[in-house]
Amino acid sequence: MKSRLPMLYRLSFIFIAFLAVSCNDEAPIDELTEDLYTVNFTIDGFAPTRTLMKSGIGQNKKLASNRLSGTSTDTEGYLYFWSFNSENLNPDIRIAGGASPSITYNSGSIPNNFGNSGYDYREFVAGKSLSVTGAKEILVKMSIKSATSVTGLGLDMASSNTGPKDFELLYSLDKGDSFEVLEDNNQFKSFVANTKTSFFYDLKDLQLDSEEVWFKFILKAGERGTAGAFNENAGVLRLDNMYLSGTAESISGHTLKKLHYNIFHQDKNEIVYSGEVDYEDNTDIQVQLPLGKYYVCFVSNASKQDLLLPTDPLWKSFYISNRFSNYEAEIFGYSTELDVSEDVQLNVELLRWYSQIKFEFSDPVGLSKVKRIRVSQEHEPFFCSPFVADLSNPVLDQTDIDLSIDDLSANKQIVFHQFLGSSNDLKAISYKLEVFDENKLLRTFIVNSTLKNNMQLVFRGELLKDVPQSLGFTVAKNENWGDNKEESF
Repeated sequence: MKSRLPMLYRLSFIFIAFLAVSCNDEAPIDELTEDLYTVNFTIDGFAPTRTLMKSGIGQNKKLASNRLSGTSTDTEGYLYFWSFNSENLNPDIRIAGGASPSITYNSGSIPNNFGNSGYDYREFVAGKSLSVTGAKEILVKMSIKSATSVTGLGLDMASSNTGPKDFELLYSLDKGDSFEVLEDNNQFKSFVANTKTSFFYDLKDLQLDSEEVWFKFILKAGERGTAGAFNENAGVLRLDNMYLSGTAESISGHTLKKLHYNIFHQDKNEIVYSGEVDYEDNTDIQVQLPLGKYYVCFVSNASKQDLLLPTDPLWKSFYISNRFSNYEAEIFGYSTELDVSEDVQLNVELLRWYSQIKFEFSDPVGLSKVKRIRVSQEHEPFFCSPFVADLSNPVLDQTDIDLSIDDLSANKQIVFHQFLGSSNDLKAISYKLEVFDENKLLRTFIVNSTLKNNMQLVFRGELLKDVPQSLGFTVAKNENWGDNKEESF
């Protein structure tokens, strides 16, 4: 597996060859009379593939835009990846489409304990691991409806002194009606407590062409060596860095992977380069610029919808925003001022420009009746103006997040992203939730808090409890992203 950019590790397995954008072929006369300097932008995390772009200095408008239509490609990567570092069962990477994945143990129990002895894996740092006490079997369900092939399953596993040291692995393509043995003996390599063993299973020859694949781990005592006697009720199993690899089809306009670039001349308030490209994991952009000062902005968008951007931007009116309904968008950005007086090599490090909002529901029963949740933002839409601090809000966004839910009792949470841009100032936020069963509205309530960029905000409480609007939920702020917060409703 190749390493991936941090910004790509929830929807990332789509890599489309980088397409150069050629602007106005005829440069203005003043450009031809000036000395030009080479500026090379290397996008951090990408292998260098140099692309030279022509400038359009003197053109006070957007000079180039590269939009792909109707193209598709099969590309390989992670279909799913769980690091468990966020202390939940949500995968860090998930293939688009199909039902949500699930992890259960002992015939339907949902694990909710995460230990500190996590194990690193490539770009995923050591942090947390899923910890299950008394597990006799673990069942993992994954939708592969959008996959064109499934190539491998990998994971790290460890256990306590009295935990299992072996397991049998089975798979099902008919939603559990029948299981086939994938590997009957999977002995741990170490008897030392909490020492990981890494496992990988080649799935290329299995022809997993169903809509879902289920994997069942049946835990066994195994060879114990120096470990204690197996205790099937008190032994602890740790699971980490679990992934399913394969290929999937990307269709432009459905699942987007775009890199937007804008370079403005400061003194002339005009664009020199502007456009968008579908990106692969190789980008090294080279431009020619005359002596001067410039504003530079790169923004990546991995989502299902285009970003909100001005049609004919100038740096004094330039902004970036995202529709609230585009709630799974992973948006990363970079902006800087550039003084060009010689050839320049500039490393571009794209940083997260959104936060994660999660509602965790503690209702003991009744969540299975919930079939739909609509989330509306009551605050003003957020936008990012990287070069002007006091730009008036140019965004009109009245979209909502409308979630159809199969079984809320299985996962007991909803998650979405809130775009905020590069600012780290605290912003007031307010969300209205409308909860529906099959036919009618069950409850409406509003929650309020504050939020800044690169934060995980958790609202925790009972979804169906009959309480006034904002009462009853606790709020957690997770500093793993840079800050965390917890609220009650």
